[in-house]
Amino acid sequence: MRSRICIICISLTLFFAQSARSELNLTTATIDDIQRAVGEGLLTYEDLCEKYLQRIAAYELSGPKLHSIISINPHWRQEAKLLDRERQTNGIRGPLHGIPIAVKDNIDTLGIQNSGGAIGLANNFAPDDAFVIKQLRKGGAIIFLKTNLSEFASGSPGLPGASTLGGQPRNPYNLRRHSDGSSSGTGSSLAAVFAVSGLGTETGSSVRGPSSANNLVGLAPTEGLISRDGVIPLSTTLDRVGVMARNVYDVAVTLNYTTGVDPADAITSLSDGKLSPEPYQSFLDKSSLDGARLGVVSELFVEDDPVCAEAVSIVKDAVSDCEANGSTIVEVNTGYTDLMDQLSLSNITPTEIGPALESYFASLDESYGVKTLEQFYKTGGFVIGKWERYENALASASNFDSPDYKEHVQRRKEMRSVLLDLLNDNGLDALVYIHNNYPSELVNEPSTYTKIRLSSVSGLPAVVVPAGITTLGQPVAVEFLGRAFDEAAILSLAYSYEQSTGHRTLPPSTPPLLTDYVSR
Repeated sequence: MRSRICIICISLTLFFAQSARSELNLTTATIDDIQRAVGEGLLTYEDLCEKYLQRIAAYELSGPKLHSIISINPHWRQEAKLLDRERQTNGIRGPLHGIPIAVKDNIDTLGIQNSGGAIGLANNFAPDDAFVIKQLRKGGAIIFLKTNLSEFASGSPGLPGASTLGGQPRNPYNLRRHSDGSSSGTGSSLAAVFAVSGLGTETGSSVRGPSSANNLVGLAPTEGLISRDGVIPLSTTLDRVGVMARNVYDVAVTLNYTTGVDPADAITSLSDGKLSPEPYQSFLDKSSLDGARLGVVSELFVEDDPVCAEAVSIVKDAVSDCEANGSTIVEVNTGYTDLMDQLSLSNITPTEIGPALESYFASLDESYGVKTLEQFYKTGGFVIGKWERYENALASASNFDSPDYKEHVQRRKEMRSVLLDLLNDNGLDALVYIHNNYPSELVNEPSTYTKIRLSSVSGLPAVVVPAGITTLGQPVAVEFLGRAFDEAAILSLAYSYEQSTGHRTLPPSTPPLLTDYVSR
C-alpha cells in the first residue's frame, strides 16, 4: 500500500511540474495530438510504444495489476521502426499510421495468439488476420496488445469479464470492482492508457458495457458495418465488432479503418453503398446538440432501486445538459409493458452459441484436439459459473426450427421496427437513455443485474459517452442510439456532449508518469 501511495504522490507532483511546459501529455492526447508531435519530431512511433510499455510495467505488471492484457505483440518494435522509416521517406499513410491499438483476444491477428481467453487455446495462432485487422494494418496501425475478456466473449455470471487465461480484470477507477464484460480487458487497458484506442466485440452489450464501466467512449456499429470474419463467434445474428477509446475523436478516426464489404461475412453486404463518403471525424461538431431532437427512453431508467438512484440521477443530468446545449427533449415510450423483459426475450444467443463456436473450433489445427463444444466442455477448463451456459448451449444447439427460437427472431424484428418508428414519427436525431443502471459490481462476486440490449437486439448503432462518476468511484455513461449506418450523426452528438461537459478523468489508480510527458 505504501508503495502505491508513493507512486501516486510522485506522479501528481510530476503532473503539476510538467503540465505547464509539456508539448504532449500521453494520458490526455488524441490521435491528432500524437501525430502532430511525431510530425514535429518530439517523438517516434517506437518512442510512443515504449511509453505505453512503461505504463504497463507500472500498472499492469505491478501496482494495481489490472489483469487487462493477455499478450503484447512480440513484433511491435520492428513494426514501429518500419512505420517510422516509412513516414520519413514516403510520408504518413493517414491518422492511424504508427498508432498502437489494443485488440480483444478473440480476433485473429497474424503473429499473435488468439485464445478467446481460454487456457486450452493459449497457443492458438491464426493463419491470417481477421478482415478488420487487415483494414487497421492498411491504415498503418500497430496491433500492440491482445486484451483479456470474458472467456470466448461469453458472459459469465459467476465472474464477470473473466477468463481462465487472464483472470478477472480490475476496474482502474475502483480496484474493488470489475471492468464489466465481455470486452473487459480492452476497457481497463484503455482507461489505464496502455494504448490509444481499441477493438471490442459484443453480442449483448460487451463493447458499451466495459466502455461505460471504464469511463470510455464505446461504439457498437450498425450490424453489417464491420466484418466479423476471423472473430471467435457466439451468435451469427448478434455478434458485432466495436471501437473503444478515451474520446469520441479517436473512436471516429479508428472507425474509418474498420469498415468495408467482406465476402467472408455476407452481412457486410448491407453496408454496400452506405459507408460514410468522408472520414467520420470530419462530421464531429461541437454544436451538433444545438437544434437536435432527442428522444428519452425513460422506460430504461430503474427508479425503484436505491442502488441505481445515483446513476439514474447522473444520466438525467446528462439529458438536462443536452437541453441546455440547445436540444429539444422528447419523452418517448416503446409501448411494451416491460421493455427490459422484452429485450431479454429477444436474446437468440443460447441457440446459436453452440454451432457458432464449433465453426471456429473446426478451423483449428488438429493439435488442439477440440473440434466440438462438447469436447471443450469435457475439458473442464472454463471460468466458474460458465458451465451452465455451455450445458444450455449443448442442449439447444442447432435447434433453429424450435418455436422459441423463431419467436426470438420475430421479437428482434419487431424491436427494430418499434425503435425506427420512434425515431421517424417524432422526427428524432437519436434516442437517449442510461446505459447501465447498475455500475460495475465487486470483483469475485456474481453478476446480478440485467444489461440494456436495445442496440444489440435491434442491430442499430449506439455510442456511450462518460456522463459522470458516482461517489463510490463508478463511471456512468449516457447512450445515444441512431438509425442504421448513421454512425456519423450519433458520433457528432456524442462529441458535442463530450466537449460541452468534459466528464472523463484519469483513473486514480493509474496516474500520470514522468514518461507520459513530451516537451521540447
